[in-house]
Amino acid sequence: MKKSKIQIIPFETKNSLSEIYQTSKITFAFISAPKDGYKQCHQFVKCRDFLQDAIRTMLTGSVSKIYGFEYDKAKNPPIDLRRTRLLVKSSAAKEKVDDVILKAEKIVHHYETMLNIPLTAVTKHDDLYMFNGSNFWQFSPTMISLYTLLIRLAEYDIDFELYNDVSLNEAFNKLIASDNHNNEITYLRSIKPFINKILANKHYIFVKASNFDSLYFKSATISTFHNGSGIVSLCTATDKAALYHEAYKRLQNVLVDDADEITKLPTVLTTRNSGLYHYQYYASTGIKFCISEQDGDVNSAVTTFVTCREQLTSGFGKILKEDKPNKYTLIVTVEGLANNTIAMMKHKQEIFFAKRVINFIEAKYGMKKTAVSTICLQQEDSKFKHFGWLFSCSNEWLDSPVMLSLFTLIIRSVMKYSSLADKVYKEITDDVLNKICTFKKETGSSYLNKDFETLTTCFKNIDTILKNRKVLFFENITKKDNYYVSVK
Repeated sequence: MKKSKIQIIPFETKNSLSEIYQTSKITFAFISAPKDGYKQCHQFVKCRDFLQDAIRTMLTGSVSKIYGFEYDKAKNPPIDLRRTRLLVKSSAAKEKVDDVILKAEKIVHHYETMLNIPLTAVTKHDDLYMFNGSNFWQFSPTMISLYTLLIRLAEYDIDFELYNDVSLNEAFNKLIASDNHNNEITYLRSIKPFINKILANKHYIFVKASNFDSLYFKSATISTFHNGSGIVSLCTATDKAALYHEAYKRLQNVLVDDADEITKLPTVLTTRNSGLYHYQYYASTGIKFCISEQDGDVNSAVTTFVTCREQLTSGFGKILKEDKPNKYTLIVTVEGLANNTIAMMKHKQEIFFAKRVINFIEAKYGMKKTAVSTICLQQEDSKFKHFGWLFSCSNEWLDSPVMLSLFTLIIRSVMKYSSLADKVYKEITDDVLNKICTFKKETGSSYLNKDFETLTTCFKNIDTILKNRKVLFFENITKKDNYYVSVK
């Protein structure tokens, strides 16, 4: 790494900043152009959102003053808008910092090569490092947010082959699959599916105004801009009030147009009163279930979508046919998902984590392995489409209301656990299953829904139920005398 003798003029004012707790040792500050004397433009910050606040001030003149951070174009040294000049400082042990910075340079160069833009030059100035990159990284608040996140990710164990997207993807997946809950890993989990699509379609997703993203010039309070203009906000901006709502819709269009995801999926027919729009207010989750019946090559939903598991078992009991060996499966979907590809990809991760847990239980108790596939729920005589997942499972999960209730309880609890605890384990074990089933008890959180309370209460009995399921539910019980029929 090249050492520089350039004298950097530090920024002396240091306010007390209100920043969320972060384990990262890295802080950032913009530095002015050579013609302006290499002056540090503001105090070092850990919160990356302050950086897009400062750029916004440079572009609009509107003073940034939030959470103790201040940037005033009339008072602070000017940020160079023709280059991305960023000072990086780390409080980690000195012998480790150089390696982190070199790794950060490697990650940034990977994406710059892909974008065909000039590579960032990194120089060392005593205990500071100057990143001198293309002004592309300042073009949008999304980009400066991504740039600084990529630099921060170098603090973690990322080993990949330079310019090999598959290799970097594998390194990121390793981080995502870890038990690490630090901010950067959490953010990576949210944005990873979309990074390449955002970069490849930047000119469509971001609307230019004066050669910069128009988001900088939107009428918004400093609080709204600060909290809603980063890369994670773009990838999760479902709320119509969100700053990134329009860009989010364009990103969704890119994903749909590129993969035409939903139209390529197997279709399951639903009725107009399928319950996909109906919301049961007493349920504290948006995850819904219904039963599907396969008749030849046609798969159709035969119960309404419900959040209440008792309604599912009751509805299934009413449609059971004794005279023909119909093939029934379980469908899982999420309230309001529709054909939203971005939201689907988020929930898909939760669904397939639930599948892994279910498969672990099935292997443990000698049950047939459940298969899961992403499907298109197509409303009859309508263009309305909705993403869902088909759980092709053993009849043992369906032939008793107790087993079906347990099956759906586990699926929904694991999905919510994955979302709330932000954990995706590499391997499912008894210890992992124990953590999920006792999540409410361990956290004591009143926020957790009824599923966790039920699972915690029933946890000690689940092993007994599954070990003795045949005696309890199936032996000496005919179809005409089963539990479903008896409650009709």
